Amino acid sequence: MMPLIEETVLNVAESTSFCKKLSVSAAINCTSRIALRVALASTNLNPEWHPINWQAGVIKAPASCLNLGVRFLPSNEYVERLAAAAPALARIGVNESFVGGTAWELDGWIKDGKIGFFHPLRQIWNEGNTKIEQYQRGEPRLSNLRDAVCRALTCIGLDNSAFCVELRETPDDWKIIECHARLGEDFGLSSKMCDSDPLRFIEEAI
Repeated sequence: MMPLIEETVLNVAESTSFCKKLSVSAAINCTSRIALRVALASTNLNPEWHPINWQAGVIKAPASCLNLGVRFLPSNEYVERLAAAAPALARIGVNESFVGGTAWELDGWIKDGKIGFFHPLRQIWNEGNTKIEQYQRGEPRLSNLRDAVCRALTCIGLDNSAFCVELRETPDDWKIIECHARLGEDFGLSSKMCDSDPLRFIEEAI
């Protein structure tokens, strides 16, 4: 049993079903930003980061004018779901350094420790780095993309789940930006990652 969308990740993990599924700890590692960074701490896959106390409100830069450096942070359903599963983690966010380089996404599945991958996708972001405008199939300059994702999944403890890993290709290695326990959800993404329906492909593969 695999979660298909972000809203079901924790619910599937906490289900009392006897079907094979991802563990609660892995689901939390893929949901909580601080848990993900701690899980990857033994690798070189993290960007520079530090924890911050988080609550809904207004974040202001040390000095600003005309709302420059001011961000309004409302609560959201994902924090509320995390709070139900791990209240302490729902009060901690992360401040991460911006990682330059080419953005990539690699989706796939893991079943009883065996990993399958879809096509690597280059993410084309807008100028302000606020939205992905396009996905392109390709192969990155660095040849160890899949190895980096395998290392991340091992540290996170993910198994019996789909995954969507977002990374940045630096001059020497990879940095993990996000790791989700489901496939990428953007409109039209499924036809980019796979020549057929990704869910049917996974069903046949396992």
